[in-house]
Amino acid sequence: MPTPRQINPRTSWIAGRASIAGDKVVRDEIIATVGGATAKTAPPLAVAGAITAGLSVDRAVVWLTAMYVAAQLGYLLWRWVREWRRGKRDGDEG
Repeated sequence: MPTPRQINPRTSWIAGRASIAGDKVVRDEIIATVGGATAKTAPPLAVAGAITAGLSVDRAVVWLTAMYVAAQLGYLLWRWVREWRRGKRDGDEG
């Protein structure tokens, strides 16, 4: 009969899991796969949803492009402000 130390649910196959190191690798692989699949299916689903809602494809493209540009602009502004604040904190005069 194995002792409780030998059957640790966090590090044993008995609980249906790999070792802790193996778990991280598998988890990272699953996250990467799901993230890639989500990124690939998002644009067609957005267009299909817009068409279902009564928006034509050309209008959907215009709206999605506008939202993308706004998101990019917001990200750039955030990044520039963050870099400026870090520069001020580090003693740069720029």
